[in-house]
Amino acid sequence: MGLHSDATFVDYGCGKGRGLAVGILAGFRHLIGVEVSRDLATLAGRNLQALRARHPGVRIEIQTLDATRFQPPEGPLVVFLYNPFVGLTLERVVQRLAHHATRSPVHVVYINPRGRSAFLDHGFRQRVTWPDSQALILESGVVSETSQFRCLGHRLMNLSSSILEPGQILRQGAGLSSPVHGNRSAG
Repeated sequence: MGLHSDATFVDYGCGKGRGLAVGILAGFRHLIGVEVSRDLATLAGRNLQALRARHPGVRIEIQTLDATRFQPPEGPLVVFLYNPFVGLTLERVVQRLAHHATRSPVHVVYINPRGRSAFLDHGFRQRVTWPDSQALILESGVVSETSQFRCLGHRLMNLSSSILEPGQILRQGAGLSSPVHGNRSAG
């Protein structure tokens, strides 16, 4: 089985659901959004309704809690971070992911990676950096699927960049006929 079918896609700081939508379109079957704001988590749920209907076999959970309290499920993870936090919060999340990586692979797609050193300090390896240094892929864990993940990372970046139009999340690429709630600022 491939990375898409085995791994859980986790979007820390999922905001209004953009990263989760990208994960659905990239082919993940189990996705979890972690968001501290109840209002943003509610918006994410609404924004993802159309995609849920078009992808009935996909399981999406949105957990409203502080990222440091989230316990990732067992098994391989693909973690999506659009620079949701820094400092102590990032340090604690990275510690938890590093511990998880002692049992299962953890791949990280990190957009605007201001906390890159926290991952490197905890044994993650940097595998891909986009030319503008605004995104990178890190990995840690017992098994490496780097070549497959590199292709996935490019797909995630392409999908992510196609959804940055203000007031929309995925009209293009998802086949949505109307704008989706939310804007670029929190999401």
